[in-house]
Amino acid sequence: MITLPAPSQLFPREDNLLHPGLRIVDEVNQIRSAWAQSPPFTLIVPTTNIAEGALVLGETEYNYPTDNGAPIPILTARRFGPGKVICLSAAPVWRMGFQSTETQIAELRLMLFVDGCAQWLTALDDLAPVRISPEREVFSRGEKISFRATAYDQGYKPLKGVTGEIELINKDKSDTAFSTLKEIADGRFRAVFEGVTPGTYTYQGQLRREGAFLKSETGTIEVTPYSLEERRLNPDFSALRGLARETSGKYFHLSEGAEIGEYFSGEKKSLNMAFDIPLRDNWRLLALFVIALGAEWILRKRYHLL
Repeated sequence: MITLPAPSQLFPREDNLLHPGLRIVDEVNQIRSAWAQSPPFTLIVPTTNIAEGALVLGETEYNYPTDNGAPIPILTARRFGPGKVICLSAAPVWRMGFQSTETQIAELRLMLFVDGCAQWLTALDDLAPVRISPEREVFSRGEKISFRATAYDQGYKPLKGVTGEIELINKDKSDTAFSTLKEIADGRFRAVFEGVTPGTYTYQGQLRREGAFLKSETGTIEVTPYSLEERRLNPDFSALRGLARETSGKYFHLSEGAEIGEYFSGEKKSLNMAFDIPLRDNWRLLALFVIALGAEWILRKRYHLL
């Protein structure tokens, strides 16, 4: 650990500005100024080797004496085996906890920094935080073609101020359609196309945040020339006949519809069923009866009711 010639703030890297470890304020255009207003660091542990795949989140204003004078990183993050790790190689950090924002926001910046790092460390990576995709790759004629998109930071916190659109281009480029990605929930978007003619389409989706490019996705979908109802219009008579036979029912062809009424208008029959409930031959009922009568006699005798 070395002492800096003069205190230095953390300067966020532009390419990782949306990382949760840097978001001590919600608005992206205020992240730089928020870190510039935070207490400076006076001690650092210079990092001479950045592992492959690691993210440099923040740097100091001082450069390496060698290595082409690159800024010295002090906040880095990477995936390590099945987990993740964040390293802040600067001190002191505790002073951030004593500086509130001028707008009297309840959260202290130290707590926002720790919370953002914890969100990234504990977030599952099953799905990309920013993505655009169709609901499926094959649609039937007449169906609504739906696209979904998500816009979260790397801690899966919804991004604000995100807009986007989807463009559908026919295979022969003779037909083009646009649809806006509308926000349906925090960080979740949906675009719908109606009346798309059958064919193979290339889609191009874009997400932007405050005018800056955020994500782009391309792919293909297919709209089949028939709908689900048209795949098989004729009933399977053999299957219906077999079903009736297995269930002891009756099968009627379409031409035999007049006979259905006769089948259900047969003679009505009634069935009478009798059940015997023996009392005298059941010793449990007899015992219950004797106990009830005995209890009544005892109570009447006790309270002089006889």
